[in-house]
Amino acid sequence: MLSLKRLMLVTALLVAALTILGVSMYQKSKRVAIVLDGELAVNAVKAHLGDYELKTLREDEERSLRARLCSILFECEEVSLPLIILLEGGELRGVIAGLPSDDLWKAVLDRLSTESRAFLAFSGPERLLMRIKCYQCPPHGLVEEIVELSSEETREILNAVKEVGA
Repeated sequence: MLSLKRLMLVTALLVAALTILGVSMYQKSKRVAIVLDGELAVNAVKAHLGDYELKTLREDEERSLRARLCSILFECEEVSLPLIILLEGGELRGVIAGLPSDDLWKAVLDRLSTESRAFLAFSGPERLLMRIKCYQCPPHGLVEEIVELSSEETREILNAVKEVGA
């Protein structure tokens, strides 16, 4: 009788351990897209990143996170582009600024499947990407580009996301 109790106890412990392992693996592989600014960005994420869970923030959280991202990425207070933050297992995979063309979306998907370093996928005015602060200069045009984020930028963005509780 004693061995049956031990067997039941071992079985219960094994089931609990497997459950914890399953939850842990789910959390590590969980993909989240935090969308700042608008329905067009939400629709783009749904169309191109269907396996990502969409997360929206309260207005004050969104405003705070947007200001921090603009400061980190563009060295300015505000940009009028949609911003999408891509997280996987709690790690930053990338930030999408603007509304990418189909070609840029293909490059983003390729980057997500092959690269591990965080990136900025940018679709917008060239002056923002180049961090030019000349507001009297004529626009140089729109560009679409993917650039790697530095480890410092990655860390700052993750801290900003955590501060708003996203």
